[in-house]
Amino acid sequence: MDLRDTEEATRRKFEKANAPKTKRGRQRKAMELPAIQRHAEKLLAPLIKYFEQNRAPKWLAPLIEVAQVKPPILAGETIASVLDHIYQGRNDRDWCDDDDEADPREVGMLVKKDMGERLRGHLASIPAPGGLTDWDDLTDWDNEKRVEAGIWMMKGVPRLACIRLNRWGCAARPPGAPQSSVHAVH
Repeated sequence: MDLRDTEEATRRKFEKANAPKTKRGRQRKAMELPAIQRHAEKLLAPLIKYFEQNRAPKWLAPLIEVAQVKPPILAGETIASVLDHIYQGRNDRDWCDDDDEADPREVGMLVKKDMGERLRGHLASIPAPGGLTDWDDLTDWDNEKRVEAGIWMMKGVPRLACIRLNRWGCAARPPGAPQSSVHAVH
């Protein structure tokens, strides 16, 4: 095997690992791609610091404490949601009207709801801590609570110098970047 063959094999291996879809056609999440994972690690430290310094909303803080969800987990759930939305190429033009007033159905709320859902899912997957009998009820949130949790989580994102938020508080592509630039890894 010569150097060209080795280089070609490496390229194929990279493309396979970072393909936007699996063999069965499922769209990959951003954090499933090694190329994005390597960059995401650098983004975790400021988010971890945010979650160490900022307490969750009153109704959520006891759940996080009882379930012993640490700041690195919160940071990971937050960055995973932001990177998924960027990777999928979503922006404010995809789901929003051109008016100045944000509608709850618009992308900003959807991203925050997604963040809250990720946190709720993480909490719900943990066995009931300390013999709590109503753990399932405590982790069954309505959309309002999901969005509220997401708003709290999203407040840490501006600490990431490489990610800018649009007027709806949602991660946005850099100005002038083409839609396809978010898929540069494949």
